[in-house]
Amino acid sequence: MGKSCCIKPGFSHIQPSGETNAPKAGYGEVWKKPGRRVIKINFDATTNGRKMSFGLVARDHDGFALGGQASVLEKNVQAEWAELHALEESIRFARTKNWLKLEFEADCVSLVNPLNRPKADFSTIGHRIREILKLLDP
Repeated sequence: MGKSCCIKPGFSHIQPSGETNAPKAGYGEVWKKPGRRVIKINFDATTNGRKMSFGLVARDHDGFALGGQASVLEKNVQAEWAELHALEESIRFARTKNWLKLEFEADCVSLVNPLNRPKADFSTIGHRIREILKLLDP
């Protein structure tokens, strides 16, 4: 069975679905469903200079929450690195569930853009992105 993965900027791709039971994305926008048999993991992170925190939630096509995770770490990192850590934890979370068809969504454009074209980014974060994406390999 194959797997799929795409990283989309969070709320710039959200479109109203008209369904009242779909999770709300805020500002009048509605969460966009993944394809059938695809698990969508939304993740986010923040940092305050001393600590970073992240959270993730996994949902199916119907918007049913299948699980989630949140954590606070004693790490002083920039926002992009905190978001990258959240992606890594999201992939590890999905692997523990043996989910094969995945879609990831984040709101950090400075992370999403290099994730959508990892081979074109030769920066330190680009190298780390390529390492993390290897976690999706069987």
